[in-house]
Amino acid sequence: MSIELQTKPFFSILVPVYNGEKYLEKCLESVLDQKFQDFEIIVCDDGSSDNTSNILDNYSKKEPRLRFFSHKENISLFVSRKDLIREAKGEYVAFVDVDDTIKKDFLKSAKKYLDRQKVDILAYQAYRPCLGWGKKLFSGREIFNFFCNYLSDFMPVWSKVYRKSFIIENLPADVDLFYGEDLLFNLNFFYHAESFLYVKKILYNHSIGTGDSQKKFFQKESFEKINKESHLLAQAISDFLKERNVASNYVDIIQHCVSDQFFLFPLVNFEKVNGITKHQILATIFDGRTNEEVASIFCDTKFLTSSTPLREGIFIFIFYIKSLIRRYKGRLL
Repeated sequence: MSIELQTKPFFSILVPVYNGEKYLEKCLESVLDQKFQDFEIIVCDDGSSDNTSNILDNYSKKEPRLRFFSHKENISLFVSRKDLIREAKGEYVAFVDVDDTIKKDFLKSAKKYLDRQKVDILAYQAYRPCLGWGKKLFSGREIFNFFCNYLSDFMPVWSKVYRKSFIIENLPADVDLFYGEDLLFNLNFFYHAESFLYVKKILYNHSIGTGDSQKKFFQKESFEKINKESHLLAQAISDFLKERNVASNYVDIIQHCVSDQFFLFPLVNFEKVNGITKHQILATIFDGRTNEEVASIFCDTKFLTSSTPLREGIFIFIFYIKSLIRRYKGRLL
């Protein structure tokens, strides 16, 4: 069902959802409860099999600013986000994951900054304030330089506001990836952006490991699929940068971040998910990779020193040494 707005809103809040009945209402209420009210909400139901569609239908009947459309079958988060961007009527767009919420002054704060400077991208801190400035404006090549150097903190598309006319011109090519689509979106956006404002505020409430897509991620079959797809994503990133003659050190930085996001992040945050232990996850990482490839995953000292608890770092290191011993024993035999 779709309701046409009579006026063009300042913000379009874009919510992709797949089987999100447990979280959808809380997510939508956090948007409707904003102090700044000039917005529309667009939801893409990506082939949900639960009660998501009925919830959206009920909301759209009582809230004229909310409209939604549905995919007949579950396609992908990547396609859902691109479809949402094309449907947006607002001057600026912001993504909200269905299992997340935004703070009451998210849009009010964004409007204040955008009234002063009509930037291509406005980014709030996603997880924790990690930079020294209260806010800082970037332009030209320094934008992409910043993005690459703080990739782990600024890779997600949520916690950001994008100028609609800018991102519609710079959408990434379609890819068939299960995980990592945020990086492909922002790789394009930050590379082409002419103005970017960073504000050291946390106005987005991100939930870890709750949504249906997250549950699909933490399954043995998913890890095996991701293990294969990580090579495809790394190649896509490398091709994107090389085609644009971007310095090779950026390729290394981004590929290390891919390793972090695919593998190390779940290892340091979960003991056991969907019956899969850390040993099983690590085994998935090591199997099929050369010693050099494995070493590159665990040589990102920034990750291991700033985000990994000591016991987790020791756990990973010991497992790595044991895997090397097993490999060399196999060669000797």
